[in-house]
Amino acid sequence: MTIQQLKYAITVAESKTLNEAAKQLYISQPSLSSAIKGLEDEMRVTIFERTKKGMKVTKEGKEFLRKAKEVVQQFDELNGHFAKDDTDRLFFSVSSQHYTFVSEAFSELVNRHADEDYEFVLNESKTLEVLEDVKILRSEVGIIYINAKNRTVINRILNEGNLVFEELFVTYPYILVGSGNPLSEKSRVGVSDLIEYPCISFVQEDFTPDWFSEEVISILKQRKSIRISDRGALSNLLNATDAYVVSTGIYMPSADAWQTVTIPLDTDNEDNSVHVGLIKRRDKVESPLGLEFCMILESIIRENAPQGHQKRYF
Repeated sequence: MTIQQLKYAITVAESKTLNEAAKQLYISQPSLSSAIKGLEDEMRVTIFERTKKGMKVTKEGKEFLRKAKEVVQQFDELNGHFAKDDTDRLFFSVSSQHYTFVSEAFSELVNRHADEDYEFVLNESKTLEVLEDVKILRSEVGIIYINAKNRTVINRILNEGNLVFEELFVTYPYILVGSGNPLSEKSRVGVSDLIEYPCISFVQEDFTPDWFSEEVISILKQRKSIRISDRGALSNLLNATDAYVVSTGIYMPSADAWQTVTIPLDTDNEDNSVHVGLIKRRDKVESPLGLEFCMILESIIRENAPQGHQKRYF
C-alpha cells in the first residue's frame, strides 16, 4: 500500500467514476483501475462496488476511506513540517520529457552547488506524469512540448490544473540518426523515406492517446517500432542500428558517444511548429533555485537550438 494508492481511492470516491477520477489525476483509466484493485487485494477489503452508474463506496469502504483520509492528512502535515524546517539543505525538483538539454542544465545546477548540502531531483517521465508532478508540487518545473496536434488537450489540462506554459523556443520536426545510418547522407527527409527504418519512441501510459506522445509527429506507416523508457538507451540504439527518433533538433550526446546527426523532417502538416516550454504552477512563486535552473536552461538552448531548419552534426 502506498500514499499514492490512498489518494487515488479518495479521488475515485469523490468523483464517483473511474473515468472522471482518471481525468483529475491525469493517468489512464486502466492504470487507475489496476491501482485500486491492487489496493483492495492487498488490504483484503472491497472499497467500491462497480455499477453501471459508476463506483459506489461499500460500507467497509466508507470506513477504510475515512481512515485513509486521516493517514493522507497526517502524511502531508509531517512532510510539510519537516520540509519547512530543513532550511540548511537545498531542494529542487524538475520533471521533463526526455531531453538531453534538460539533463545538461540539471548537471550544471548540481555543479554550481557542489559545496552545499542539497537534494536535487530530475524526473524524466511520461508526459502526463510531468503535468501531474507540477500540479501536485512534486516538481517545481516541468518541460514538455506543445504542437498543433496536442495544443487543445494540453491547454485544457493546464487550465484545470492551475498550470501555465512558458515557451522556451520554437522548432520544427527533425529525425535523429547515427552517423552510419543511410539516412545520414540526406540533407532533408520526408515521412515516406522512413517507412523501412525502425522508429524509436518513448513509452507512455497504456492506451494513452497520441496527444501525449513525446515524438512531435507520429509516423503512421512505420513497419518497425522500438519503444524505450530510458534515454540512456537512445544513443546506443541510434549508433548500433539503423533506427531513428523524431526530435526537436537539439541533442547533446555524452562525450564518449558516437557521432549523431539531426536531419530536417518534411511533413504534410500545414502547421508543424513545435513549442518547447516550461510548466509551472500559476499560484506558486518561483524559488531562487528554480530561477537559476531556468536561466541555465535558457542559456544552453540559446547556444544549441537550431537557427534554421537545417541539418546538424554532433
